[in-house]
Amino acid sequence: INPAMKQHGVRRVLTMSTTSYVDTKGGDADSALRWAMRTGVWLTFGAAYRAMLGIAGVFRDEGEREGSNIEWTVYRVPILLGVDASWAVDREQGHVHAGPTGPEWTYSIRRGQLARWLLDQAEDTTGRFVRAFPAVSTARAK
Repeated sequence: INPAMKQHGVRRVLTMSTTSYVDTKGGDADSALRWAMRTGVWLTFGAAYRAMLGIAGVFRDEGEREGSNIEWTVYRVPILLGVDASWAVDREQGHVHAGPTGPEWTYSIRRGQLARWLLDQAEDTTGRFVRAFPAVSTARAK
């Protein structure tokens, strides 16, 4: 996929994966509940689980390749909540956490919140999450 993106001049890509991919370099924290969820996904949706980990691996390898000019972000999502009709309301509800799993991260995100975060990333010029694996969720209330 990366050679095709280069051939067609793609410079920025946002790719979805799952929080089953543990970003140890990015500071992910693990827990018994997260392990149980990851195991449940592996047992129930084995092929999808392997595909998501494979996607993350392709971009991890691309990021380690010298001279790569593709700006990629592999955002990792937990449980997606909401239905089509709720997205307009959901995008305005609560704050989104993007970064490592840990104290501010939760086990779900509303589809509208994710859509808003993706649009923000498409317009972002800071490069904060370029070549990164942020776990994206509804932020824990403080």
